[in-house]
Amino acid sequence: MLTNCILIFEEMAREQGLTLTEARSVLEHDAQMVIDGSVWSKWRNGKRTPPAKVVRLINRYIAGAVLGNLGLEADEEVAVLLADAFSPPPHQ
Repeated sequence: MLTNCILIFEEMAREQGLTLTEARSVLEHDAQMVIDGSVWSKWRNGKRTPPAKVVRLINRYIAGAVLGNLGLEADEEVAVLLADAFSPPPHQ
């Protein structure tokens, strides 16, 4: 499932005219961490699991895009609620 989220994130980036590097840069900024190509590749190929905060952010991006594609208002609060429902619990 996590690999699917990564692939969907990559596809969304392409649809928005972003390169993978640009999309990763946005994710790095929002997650406040460095994500190099090697780590990304391991996540993408299912060899490593992304941190919960990264999964939550990716799910939030996906939820917002899905709402927008359905013609619904991509309200940030709703996107967060949807992302939280499909994400692992945050580390305490």
